[in-house]
Amino acid sequence: MLHITLSERDPDDAFSGVPYVKGQLFLIFLEQKYGRQRFDAFVKDYFSHFAFQSITTEQFREYLSLNLLNKYPNIVSEAEVDTWIEGQGLPSFLVPPNSHAFDDVDLQRQTWLEGKVSAKALKTKTWTVHQWLRFISEMPRINLHQAKLAELDNAFHFTGTSNSEIAFAWYSLALDNRYYTVLPALKQYVNEIGRRRLILPLYQTLASTEHYDWAKHVYLNARSGYHPQTQASLDLLFADKPIAHEHNH
Repeated sequence: MLHITLSERDPDDAFSGVPYVKGQLFLIFLEQKYGRQRFDAFVKDYFSHFAFQSITTEQFREYLSLNLLNKYPNIVSEAEVDTWIEGQGLPSFLVPPNSHAFDDVDLQRQTWLEGKVSAKALKTKTWTVHQWLRFISEMPRINLHQAKLAELDNAFHFTGTSNSEIAFAWYSLALDNRYYTVLPALKQYVNEIGRRRLILPLYQTLASTEHYDWAKHVYLNARSGYHPQTQASLDLLFADKPIAHEHNH
């Protein structure tokens, strides 16, 4: 039998979107089976019942059975729930959701990249945050000209945006393409945002460039506001010499 030791392991190293997406698809499955009216009422009651609590899988299963499965019988079985929660991969009976929300985003990005339309002429008024993230994240990671990045920035004001997810996507794209105009705003961002997932990759990119010293200086000034796990990761990144903790403030 294989024994895996988890001591001294950083839980963030195993971070993955898989459980989140599978959980999302499970909820979509329940919504499809019970209909919006029943499912929305269940979700509202669920949040009220477990407000400000952490619960176990067993507690969730019990609440789900009592307030949905048994309340509206012969729609979803306990065996189907077992497959979702305990099984590997996605259930064979899943009907994948079908959305074309990203199709227009991808088309407009490609049209802009080919120079057929200006950034300001792109039709983005109805885009959600996820569509914006798709638009930015699927941009070329290298060799996107500075003028093109500046055009995007002038049209949509990504630099300095108050949305932390969009900011992370934009600053990642900017650093990958060496668009260092963002550095002053990036400095403010990493001083205000402490979530490891949203700052560590940015520091890692900067640490591999000529801006290593700048990034380390920014980190030392922001360090005291970060979670200890984030501090540990960044201390290791900038470990060419001892971290001057007394200079953090």
